[in-house]
Amino acid sequence: VQMSLDGIHPTYPFMLALSQATTERLLHKALVETGGEVERGIEMTACRNVGDRAEAVLQRAGGGGQETVEVPWLLAADGAHSIARHQLNVGFPGSTFKDEWYLADACLKTTLSEDYGHVFFFDRGAFLFLIRVVDDIRNEDPSRPVWRILGNRPAPLSYLVDGELIGEPLWSSNFHVSHRIDSQLSAGQVYFAGDAAHIHSPMGARGMNLGIEDACVFAQLAVQGRLTEYSDLRHPVDARVVRQVEFFSRLVSEDTWYFDLIRRYVFPTLIKTPLQARIKQTVTGLDHELPADLTVAANCCAERRSPAA
Repeated sequence: VQMSLDGIHPTYPFMLALSQATTERLLHKALVETGGEVERGIEMTACRNVGDRAEAVLQRAGGGGQETVEVPWLLAADGAHSIARHQLNVGFPGSTFKDEWYLADACLKTTLSEDYGHVFFFDRGAFLFLIRVVDDIRNEDPSRPVWRILGNRPAPLSYLVDGELIGEPLWSSNFHVSHRIDSQLSAGQVYFAGDAAHIHSPMGARGMNLGIEDACVFAQLAVQGRLTEYSDLRHPVDARVVRQVEFFSRLVSEDTWYFDLIRRYVFPTLIKTPLQARIKQTVTGLDHELPADLTVAANCCAERRSPAA
């Protein structure tokens, strides 16, 4: 199955995946240009509310010592295993798939279009998703295009239908898929964003963009002195995305007669109907508007509202 993104965005009518290295470089460059600074090798080991302020204990790598900082508020974006979430006893309800999923970046010789994402369905809920990956640091050889391969069975490259591996994979990983969201996105003066607030499968590549949107909205609320509204504004949006991504993840991977029927007969027809527009909006993150009064946040998030992974 393949789906065109023509018409989904006036500037970016295609699907594009950037390498992790390229993404980090671009974000770092943008932060530095606005006067920001990234401090590396620092871990938050403790977090709590102290009166109407937040306190965090920071540990520097290599025996650099500890530092305790007290701030008016703290935005915890410290990952799926968030220290802040654990220490403030914020619930993280949801579910975890039983089987692992697998990722690999590899050079492929293939006739697949580079402007599409491609999904192949196999028996018993096995699937393979392929998308072209761009790395502007690596000076890629056009004869060795890099593709990202996602599957829910071991050795996903062995499932290649239209593709021949060139050399060894550049990178590979396996992981458990969970769909969870914090019971609330704030606890006192500590607020949650990104993977510390919500996690889901990589279907649709919504994770990073949703976290950036959290940060955009948070920044504007902070400027306007409206941080008490953050959880009420973001939790419904984030929760809806997690539910939608979970449904699509189960649709492509669960070994049940119900989802097998949809994969075989319903889905190929569905993407040829007007309903495909809704599917496109979901997987590209264009399925909701931001609050109209958060003009700065809306503008900054508009910059990321493209179907890029």
